[in-house]
Amino acid sequence: MLFASRAPFINEYVYLVRLRSVADPHYLAHDWSLSGSFGENLVFNTLFTPIARAWSIVVVAWIGRVTCWAALSALLVALTRRLGIARWAGVLAVLVWMPWQLRIVGGDWMFGSFEAKPIAYVAVLGAIIAALDRRVALAMLLGGVVVSAHPGVGVAAMPAIAIALLVDPATRRAAVRALPLAALAAAPGVVGIVRDMHGSAGNRDLWRFIARDIYPFHMDPWYFGGLTLIALVAMACVNTWYAYSLERAHPLRFLAHVELVTAVPSALGLLAWTTGRYEYLRFFPFRVFPIIVSLGFALTVAHAAPRWWQRREITPRPSAVLGAIALTLALGVIAQNPVREAGFLVRRNVRDWTGHNARTDTDLTRAYHWVRDHTPTNAVIIAPPGNDPHYDTERAQIATFGVPRWDEIVEWKRRILQQLGPSDAAARHALDTGTSIDDEYRALTTTRIHSLVTSYNARYLVTDRRYPFTLETHQGSWYVYRLT
Repeated sequence: MLFASRAPFINEYVYLVRLRSVADPHYLAHDWSLSGSFGENLVFNTLFTPIARAWSIVVVAWIGRVTCWAALSALLVALTRRLGIARWAGVLAVLVWMPWQLRIVGGDWMFGSFEAKPIAYVAVLGAIIAALDRRVALAMLLGGVVVSAHPGVGVAAMPAIAIALLVDPATRRAAVRALPLAALAAAPGVVGIVRDMHGSAGNRDLWRFIARDIYPFHMDPWYFGGLTLIALVAMACVNTWYAYSLERAHPLRFLAHVELVTAVPSALGLLAWTTGRYEYLRFFPFRVFPIIVSLGFALTVAHAAPRWWQRREITPRPSAVLGAIALTLALGVIAQNPVREAGFLVRRNVRDWTGHNARTDTDLTRAYHWVRDHTPTNAVIIAPPGNDPHYDTERAQIATFGVPRWDEIVEWKRRILQQLGPSDAAARHALDTGTSIDDEYRALTTTRIHSLVTSYNARYLVTDRRYPFTLETHQGSWYVYRLT
């Protein structure tokens, strides 16, 4: 009920459509956005191309979801066992944490839709468990796999796992010997990223445009407010304090070391955002720290609470660290209430399956389906910001708003601005002064649309405002115009 949304959902519109385009060269073959190299998805696309050739996007999504959910669940149970947590307490902690997963930016989670991210977290949890079992070579190997599966997760998780092993005298020598193994496993992911870097060397203004106007949901550390960040820092401190307050608590200390190292990219990202060095946010530095730390805190609570309860007759007053745990838990709940988050997820999925979702979204989907069913297959459309329309329209676009082509990032920005406002400069100024990208799309002028027809042979426009073009259909508040 928490994660069983209809497929495709959110990132599946991007990941699985890209996968389909790799598996089937005839699928939207002339679309500019889908003609990229997708270096960050190199391993994902290579591994799952055979499945994408055999089954539809919906079937691939459900196969991937169920497989990842099962693997992640099994690994979380195994982790609680390694940490010495009672099974009932561990299961309860994980169930509470699942809808919570405190975030400082959006789009970061373990459980959800099928893409490279949950596969990377399978490798992260596997590496932590292997490290706790003193299987250092396997842990380092899986750390490298994280980089290949999802470089955005790997850039923080791999160093954290390696450094946690290197600082432990018991595993240091084995970790040094396994470094080449980790590098070999990470090589495919590094190759994919390096392959695209020639096209991502934009100036600072370009990265400001991406960070503040296109991807604030992913790159703005204050997106969910400052209290969440404060709660996460408190959790990292409390987790470490508790781990070092116990004797013979190596597993908890190792996990605390991993959490602390994952904080480094987030701290550097916070500095980059504050100083306007947006180019350093291209690696999405706020991804891993919130997930690992909030999970670590849930497991700390699951370890500490039963332990205190069993010893309450001997030590009826909780220690200072237990008091800090309770205060941090209250702070986290105030920042993002897990009950409210769970209710939101359940309500969203029920509405999605029953058709009682937002009417405007349903109308837009119907407009897209009309485009799919009534326009030439080689037509180029102009579509609004939001979920990637490729799946619902099955038509090419000038450029997809929320999905930058990292191998041609400057050209991508140019194409995006051409679809906004009365001019590039006016659109950019409006975005910088707080106008939403949706409103700037609505401000697209007739003159600009004629220019898009001339430059890109755009033939249809999907919008929620009136234009003096041939109206083909309207679905609720959404209109489809023929431009040529």
